[in-house]
Amino acid sequence: MATAGVPLTPEHLLQALQAAISNDRNIVQLASRQLQAWESTAGYWSLLQDAYLDFSLQREVRWMSIITLKYGVERFWRKTATNSLSKAERAVIRNRLLDCVDEPDSQLALQNAVIVGKVARNEYPLEWPDIFSRLLEIIRASAPPPEQSQTLPGKQPSALRLQRALTILLHVVKELCAGRLPRIRSNLQTASPELFHVIAGIYVQYVEHWTHGIDAKSHTDEWVNARLNISLSCLKVLRRLLVSGFEFANRSEEIRQFWTILNEQWNTFLRLTTAELPDANRDLVAKHVIGLGKIYLDLSRGQPAAFALMPDVLVVLQNYWHVANDYGEALANGSKQGLGKHPKPKGDVGMPQDGEDRAMFLEKVALQGMLLYRNCIQMVFKPVQTFKYRHKEEKDETARAKEFFKERVFTLELATRFMELLITKYFILRKDDLETWDEDPETWAMTWDDQAESWEYMIRPCAEKLFVDFAVNFKHDLAQPIVNVFNNVANVENQDVLLKDSVYTAVGLVPAILEPHLDFNLFLENILANEVQIDRPDYRILRHRIPILIGQWVVVNIDVQHRPTIYRITQHLLNKADSLNDLCVRITAAKSLKCAINDLNFRIDGLLPFVDDIFDKVMLLIDEVEETATKIALVDVIGLLAERMSHNIAPYAHRVIAILPPLWEQTGEEHLFKQSILSVLTKVVSAMKDESVKYQDMVVNLIRYSVSPDSGLQVYLLDDALELWDAAVQNTPASVAQPLLELVPLLLPCLELDTGMTARVLEVVEGYILLAPQEMLNRHALTIFNVFGGMLGKGLKTNAAEVITDTMELIIRTASAVQGEEGMTALGQALVSSGVAHKLFEGVYTTWEAHQTSGPNKKYPELDMLVLTHYFQVLSRIILASMNVFMGLLTFVAGEGGGEGAGKKRVTDWLMEEWFSHFGNISNQRSRKLNCLALTKLLERDEEWILLKMQDLMNIWTDVVGEVMDEGKDTLVYDISTDYIDPQSAESVRRKELVATDPVHTINLVEWIKHYLLQAQNRHGVEAFKAKCIDNVDKDVLADFMKLNIFS
Repeated sequence: MATAGVPLTPEHLLQALQAAISNDRNIVQLASRQLQAWESTAGYWSLLQDAYLDFSLQREVRWMSIITLKYGVERFWRKTATNSLSKAERAVIRNRLLDCVDEPDSQLALQNAVIVGKVARNEYPLEWPDIFSRLLEIIRASAPPPEQSQTLPGKQPSALRLQRALTILLHVVKELCAGRLPRIRSNLQTASPELFHVIAGIYVQYVEHWTHGIDAKSHTDEWVNARLNISLSCLKVLRRLLVSGFEFANRSEEIRQFWTILNEQWNTFLRLTTAELPDANRDLVAKHVIGLGKIYLDLSRGQPAAFALMPDVLVVLQNYWHVANDYGEALANGSKQGLGKHPKPKGDVGMPQDGEDRAMFLEKVALQGMLLYRNCIQMVFKPVQTFKYRHKEEKDETARAKEFFKERVFTLELATRFMELLITKYFILRKDDLETWDEDPETWAMTWDDQAESWEYMIRPCAEKLFVDFAVNFKHDLAQPIVNVFNNVANVENQDVLLKDSVYTAVGLVPAILEPHLDFNLFLENILANEVQIDRPDYRILRHRIPILIGQWVVVNIDVQHRPTIYRITQHLLNKADSLNDLCVRITAAKSLKCAINDLNFRIDGLLPFVDDIFDKVMLLIDEVEETATKIALVDVIGLLAERMSHNIAPYAHRVIAILPPLWEQTGEEHLFKQSILSVLTKVVSAMKDESVKYQDMVVNLIRYSVSPDSGLQVYLLDDALELWDAAVQNTPASVAQPLLELVPLLLPCLELDTGMTARVLEVVEGYILLAPQEMLNRHALTIFNVFGGMLGKGLKTNAAEVITDTMELIIRTASAVQGEEGMTALGQALVSSGVAHKLFEGVYTTWEAHQTSGPNKKYPELDMLVLTHYFQVLSRIILASMNVFMGLLTFVAGEGGGEGAGKKRVTDWLMEEWFSHFGNISNQRSRKLNCLALTKLLERDEEWILLKMQDLMNIWTDVVGEVMDEGKDTLVYDISTDYIDPQSAESVRRKELVATDPVHTINLVEWIKHYLLQAQNRHGVEAFKAKCIDNVDKDVLADFMKLNIFS
């Protein structure tokens, strides 16, 4: 359908909605554009609601209308939104949102409920004060006592309305709970008591009937299923009300009574999950158990003190302990049957008849129990800003809650039992772990360590977190018992590899706590070094665990003299010829090596005897693995080796470099892998310094591809490519710089990208200026300044402005040092033609102009003071490099026209006033001296606009001389040749040569001031100079200056 000028009518809207669900992509695109064109048309959104409420339309059209309406509510409902809905249209939509409680389609009803929630969040209670009363009215009318009707609730209109109303209420409550503003939460808390009373009553009533129906088998499965769905919906609403709808849930007697009922129901529900039920009903019962667990978790997290003070909370924790203990036994039994070839069991291992589904359910319950204990530990031992100590009653409740947990829950006995349970049951590798290892060792190796971040959703990483919690908070009591268990297990004669793996896991989790009690160096040499060599099939489990354990302990306490043993173990585990070193073992060994070589105590001499073999094996492993993530991890190992070996990488560099081009080609569009390759190459180039030029062709080609807009990967690779680029420029001698210089046209456009990488790009630009100053000044300076001219000014971030002006300073210094006055003249022309000069002086002028205002009409400078400091540094560099260029810029500014800056005197007046006024805001000593040198040099102009500023000059001289002079010496003037530089870094030499010409470090400030004062005095004569310049200086300022004995 055509989109141009189509009026909004119900008929046209219906046509557009029908076109939007077409199978023809072109028609869908046209319809989408038409719908988008109507977004700003009055009445469009209410017409969409009309379409949704029309039950005669096909489902797909109604679906499109409700989805589009939801999009509109999200984007345009707020009054401050662009093209926001009018107040009248919002009222029309709002008043009909509850008209669809009879919606038979659950998916359509869900989308409408989401819309109601979002509208309520914005409009309750001001615009929509009766949302809850209307919902409760529907709920009460739709929820007669279940025993009054034996018909199927799911087929009753009233039951459908009840389910839909509960769904709507759930989303309204969810939205209000998610509100961050205190008033939103307060509004919910006002309505919560009545909501809770009604919904809790329905929940209890329906649960009583379906539990009785299951036990007595007095009703059909459909009858039970309908009531299960309603009670589950109620439970979801109640969970949010209980946690967010009451500021202090424990103070409500109704909640406390309800809590007691929930605790009783938990056991009943858990028992019914093993009853003979249809799968759908059993699943709903299981969801009730999980739902109760979410209530416990949310309250213990959101209101920990309230949770602790609830009735029978100790029973709740004990119930979860029993589930965790029973499930741990089942895990341990399954693990023992999983050794050998790991055959799949014919029946269930330690589980009821429901098999894997039952096991997954019990794992969720056990996981909730562990999370619950973690929340409680957090409250007692590491309280966060959950508690807002405002009233004495709150303080007392918190104190009582902590005391209860410490005395009744977190006893040494419980901690010991938990430690034993976790180590002997949950840390043991499971049968399915071993099966997955066999089926896909590469994926298993990569995902095993990554599980730590999923501790809220996976039971083993959660068990590890809980173990650490207990070990940290009971370290004085538990450290030695853990070490005792370790000593009993950690010997070569003990062949229970599952138990060993479990104990080693525990020891690796808390090395800092066990370090005073355990000599890991001795253990490494006497036990681990021998165990990795035992040739038994099940010992692959220890070969996987040992490098992980070493990596965990190396940062705590493995002495330098024992590091070669680590490398020897790694070398052994990387040996593919050993059949026990399967892909999983070798990947883990390679990844764990990073911990040893990235440690502060790393010494290269310990690694060198092994590095040749390790390099070869890791690079062969890269060829062997298939997953991109694995290749990236292994390439990162190579990169870190190269970085840590520094110049020692040279003998192995060719092998590292050789694998990179094939890997680059294999990756295709896998930008993450390409980033790793660039990172490795950067480390090799940085390590090899100027010897890296032998790889210049490959470096140049990869940079060109990565930063080229045509590659399609520029947005992903630019950051890493710039790092490589910078390293290449830094380490390339000027004599072989031409291939890199050919890349400059690709570099400068990167400055115009809105990537936030201005600083990184300018680092490369500065490197180029030092590498090939003539080339950059002659061919690229104007282009650089044109880019700067477009960037400087309003809207530029302070950091970006700083790095731009720093680069400008470098260009000015280089032009002066390399090309002299001729170069500075050309540079001055570039400053003018690019607009940079205009931006610099405009920034100073607008700041001065703002400082002239006061009172109600006072203006504030648009330019950050730090940026203004950098502007003055650039002007100082220009003055010191060429007074003629500076005066030319003043003439240019004075002649720009437009009144405010007309006339050189006018320019110098506001420029000097702002410069001297701003001097006090310059804090860096080097910058203060630079500005002082430049302002002093202006005396050579012998013009009134500087001579009459003698008092300001003397103030500056007094301050800066006092700062930089010590015992008659200028502390910023020193012999640059004594500075340490890496003799292999080409750019460091180039920078040192430039610093050697910096006036800040070569000019004695006192002699400089004396020279220009005497020069000015000689031009005028002593008496005339004194009368014109000195006599007008404040006597105190003059006295302070004369104490410096610079001028008499």
